[in-house]
Amino acid sequence: MSDVVHLDDLAHACVTAVKRALDIELDFTQDTLPILDHYVSMAQGTPAEVIELLAPMAGAYFGEVLRRGVGPARWHAPGTDYGAYRLEFEHAFLHFNPVGMVVESILGAPAEGWNAHLQMLPHERGPVQASLDALGGVRDSDYYRLSLRFEAVEQVYLVLSHLALKAGEDAPYFSHEVYEATLTTGVLPSDGQLH
Repeated sequence: MSDVVHLDDLAHACVTAVKRALDIELDFTQDTLPILDHYVSMAQGTPAEVIELLAPMAGAYFGEVLRRGVGPARWHAPGTDYGAYRLEFEHAFLHFNPVGMVVESILGAPAEGWNAHLQMLPHERGPVQASLDALGGVRDSDYYRLSLRFEAVEQVYLVLSHLALKAGEDAPYFSHEVYEATLTTGVLPSDGQLH
């Protein structure tokens, strides 16, 4: 499932790399994401080998900032298969790959196969999109910034939480097994058990 030690090592390697390059200490808060954006932007136009080293580190750091700052979430991190990483939120069916988001930030374009886009249940997409549209457009040059993506994830998580409350549900709990079953079959388990 997840190698927490490996994720921690990657995230702290990012802290060390940013400290060496910019002489600024990252502290796993949202406030440090503009610094991470700047650091990641320095890799734009570099060879694929550089991206392969940078993306897992920066993605682990970014994912940890999201996990700690937005809502209860856990990693699905199968070894060094970074394209299969995902952050799974526990109280809303929301997942994506933070490493993929970093790859897109470096490229300034969509990255096929990295699962960087926010994934949710189909019936929740409409209200989420309406909420994001109400916030206004984003300049093309800002779309892939990690600091902006944090805000988008936070907004989506709030909308999904509100939808559950509006439906009169207690806070749902989506286990890793529910994510696996749903991603395999395309449907939430029909037995009503979300754990």
